[in-house]
Amino acid sequence: MTIVFENTWFEKPNGTFRRKGFFLDPTLKANFDNYLIKGVKSGHDGIVVVTGLEGTGKSTYTQTLAAYVSNKPQLNIDNVLFSGKDLMTAIDNAPPETPIIFDEAIMDMSSQDFSSQMQKILIKKFTLIRKKRLYIFIVIPSLFMLRKYFAIFRTRAMINCICPDGLTRGFFRFYSFSTKKKLYLRGMKEMNMGAAKCDFSGRFVDTYGFHLDAEAYEAKKDDAIKKLTEDKDSPEDKLKESFEDYKLKLKLDVEKFKSDWKEKFNEQRMKYTEQVNDAKKQMKDKVDDIKVKAITLQKSNDKKRIEDLQLEQARLMFFTYNYIETMEHQRDVSSEFTPNMLKNLLVNQNILQTNTTKIQRLIKEGKNSVEIETALRPVE
Repeated sequence: MTIVFENTWFEKPNGTFRRKGFFLDPTLKANFDNYLIKGVKSGHDGIVVVTGLEGTGKSTYTQTLAAYVSNKPQLNIDNVLFSGKDLMTAIDNAPPETPIIFDEAIMDMSSQDFSSQMQKILIKKFTLIRKKRLYIFIVIPSLFMLRKYFAIFRTRAMINCICPDGLTRGFFRFYSFSTKKKLYLRGMKEMNMGAAKCDFSGRFVDTYGFHLDAEAYEAKKDDAIKKLTEDKDSPEDKLKESFEDYKLKLKLDVEKFKSDWKEKFNEQRMKYTEQVNDAKKQMKDKVDDIKVKAITLQKSNDKKRIEDLQLEQARLMFFTYNYIETMEHQRDVSSEFTPNMLKNLLVNQNILQTNTTKIQRLIKEGKNSVEIETALRPVE
């Protein structure tokens, strides 16, 4: 027997039941602890679909699961949504690790309504929220009412609430990601819930009113249903709805553009950083090599070897400044290697006494490498 929130008093709305904590199936708890919660904390999102026929307790049980993953016995009624538009607003405003319940998702996510613009909008939105690290529970009568994107690829697991005898609530079946996929692919044609065996099954207790104010929840649900069934056949209503859909699509297109741009920028920045590090390594190797040779030649009178060393110094300077000129429009102030920094390095190591202004002037004049090397050679 696994009791959660054991230090919190819970009471039914009618006052007939009051106790500390409540039972949560231990196998389900272990799966949530080791898979769902850890996944969200490590940077993923946790989207779970909860299914069941009307009256099986799926909405109430979803509230319990949402409370558990958030480790807070009370939920925010603002995070229980009944429309796709409200869901997207909640996703945008919710801080990480917030539980969001999309209740009666059939209103906007039914796979049968292929002409609905909201389907396309929701799919586009869900492709952009991976890094939000949210717990999102989609409550819908059947897995087969979801589009393939949500049913297979975008939900981590499914919990199916059932009444075995058609009357008694409090039973569920759990389907992991792979099992849920098998069920959808094998059972979609005939909507056969027996097409794949569940991973495990269990019991849950009635927690209605524990986590949300029951009256506030029912009022919000009734209001959503009323809006759905309102007559919107007038040209003004249709125009207004079309305009709202257009604004949503436009907003998502902008979000996608920003996301793609940021990803591309990060890739380019990483490539640039690798180039910078590679150039620094090459320069360091050349500087170290010249330093060793300079020390060796300090007591030498071999003019030819000294001349070769000076030529290598000139080539090193040209290599470095050519690189800086090439990358000047992609500077990273925290890591860029400036001409003065290079000069100070070489001077401090007693390698070269050269005027950086002279080198920059030669580069701007379009001198080739031979001309620059010649100009940089010390006068004998």
